[in-house]
Amino acid sequence: MKLKWKFTLLFTLILTGTFVLSAVFTSYRSYESSRKTTDELSLQLMASKASEVSGWLSQRIRELHTISRTPTVTAMEETA
Repeated sequence: MKLKWKFTLLFTLILTGTFVLSAVFTSYRSYESSRKTTDELSLQLMASKASEVSGWLSQRIRELHTISRTPTVTAMEETA
């Protein structure tokens, strides 16, 4: 094999290796970044849904208190 071909092959292998390592490193960093963002967004979504459910439940409790104070319901309690 001629020296010219050896240098060309060596240069190609180094260039390819550098490209592959760069692609793997970039992919890993992208994966870590997207995973971190996904975790944060999931926590925000869960907190938002918990707050929404809490508000809904509080509203239902207020409605039950309002219904329990109506004359019809209080009359039922007195006759029972």
